[in-house]
Amino acid sequence: MPADRRILVVLVVTQILSGVGVAIGVTTSGVATLRLAESEALAGLAQATTLLGAALIALPLGRMATRRGRRWSLSTGYGVGTLGAVVAALAVGVGSWPLLVGAMLLLGAGTAANFAARYAVVDPGGTASPGNGGRRLSVMVFATAGGVVVGPNLAVLGENAAAAGGLPSDAGPFLLVAVTFALAGLGVLRWLRPDSLPAGVRPLPEGGGQGSGG
Repeated sequence: MPADRRILVVLVVTQILSGVGVAIGVTTSGVATLRLAESEALAGLAQATTLLGAALIALPLGRMATRRGRRWSLSTGYGVGTLGAVVAALAVGVGSWPLLVGAMLLLGAGTAANFAARYAVVDPGGTASPGNGGRRLSVMVFATAGGVVVGPNLAVLGENAAAAGGLPSDAGPFLLVAVTFALAGLGVLRWLRPDSLPAGVRPLPEGGGQGSGG
């Protein structure tokens, strides 16, 4: 399979997975916080904190992409999002809404990685065919929409599975988020080769002398 097509497939699949995770996380965080804190205002705070977490980590992930490539940047974002989902499930288990709101900051990293992956598909390591960036970006956005649509339906399955296993029902969707983010991160780390960030935009290593022309 050509590198351009392989990278597109990897990013689309991981985009669907992370889209499912983002949809479940945002939806469940509000419902779970409402049940724990019995406050609609705090329920909205939990959802807003997810976006705040995404905004706070976006710049560090961008810098990592510049230094080490998008493969490491995206996988790190999904990894932090996985940790946030696990902490959120723990917060539900112990009945702590402040811990749940804090976990949403970490879970927001998965949202940031989901958004950043759309940039990765526009120029996959210089292997893309000229003029196809818009079409590839459209495919990625469609994949995200598919994940967002499917996510809330899977959240119900997560609740039922958690209840059947003797866990709080609201913990199940967060554990499902952890699985989807983890799979997305591992998929990017393992198969996003060559790295989707063009080498020409990375800074020269120290002592590297003069850069190449052009």
